[in-house]
Amino acid sequence: MSQVPASPDQSHEGTRPSIADEVDDVDDLTDHLIGRVDASVSRTTIRARVCREFEAFDDARLREYVPVFVERRVRAALVG
Repeated sequence: MSQVPASPDQSHEGTRPSIADEVDDVDDLTDHLIGRVDASVSRTTIRARVCREFEAFDDARLREYVPVFVERRVRAALVG
């Protein structure tokens, strides 16, 4: 039995992730960046920067790549 593709109005693309998912994204990205930026930068500072960058994308309709953009922005700010 084949599945019928979801109609555009049933698609989850562009829906906001749950708060728990975004907290997990923030924590995962913070952990990922530790060791990839200057060792003198605290976890608290990295996490605050990650949170601020996620907030910059609050109005983004497509959420799938937001963590990638956030990582690039935070890394550029803390490394460069």
